[in-house]
Amino acid sequence: MGVNKEFFNRRLHSLLGVIPVGLFLVQHLVINHFATRSPEAFNEAAHFMEMLPFRYALEIFVIFLPILYHAIYGV
Repeated sequence: MGVNKEFFNRRLHSLLGVIPVGLFLVQHLVINHFATRSPEAFNEAAHFMEMLPFRYALEIFVIFLPILYHAIYGV
């Protein structure tokens, strides 16, 4: 049973390192892509991201906590 728990923790560790950073990267690439259209389009996209209603909760639970787990388990 301990082997399965170790396997699960190692898989979770791998996924929580790749998924949050990947989502963060894709989101930034999409928003920055609006700069190729016009400065106004980029500003609108950036303002949209800034005004998301649960932005802090998304940042904490989708980016910071998974990366924190990844860092602590990695050490």
